[in-house]
Amino acid sequence: MRALAFALAALTGVTAGAMAQTASDEPNVERGRVETFGPKGRLFSAGPTGRFFLLSRQSFTAEHGAGYTGDFRIVTDGTMPAEWRLGYEIICNSVRAGYRSVQVIDPDKATRDTYPASGPRTGAAKDMQNLYWAACRSRFLRFR
Repeated sequence: MRALAFALAALTGVTAGAMAQTASDEPNVERGRVETFGPKGRLFSAGPTGRFFLLSRQSFTAEHGAGYTGDFRIVTDGTMPAEWRLGYEIICNSVRAGYRSVQVIDPDKATRDTYPASGPRTGAAKDMQNLYWAACRSRFLRFR
């Protein structure tokens, strides 16, 4: 839809100033400074699924909430040690009740998995709730 609006604007000779007004439909998001936790990161969760390290976080505020985006890594032990680096987006506070969540972003697969910030703490949900507490509240290894 937006591509069609831009194509029509180019065909009709609309000025760049008028086109910039159409881009104001985007929500206003303010970002804070990037905070890093070293090249290996800071441990925020450990268990049978692996060890999870927070690498970076950057705060953001939008119209309806605030949170953090950044990167973390997972190190698994076993017969074949493996390491993954993933991104995340966490909504720490929201004017909407029950809207706190953790989204894990896998850039290689272009997927987003969403986990609740509260609820049963088992398996991956426990690790993602630990990510929520580490990024939002600076409390590492909250749920052991």
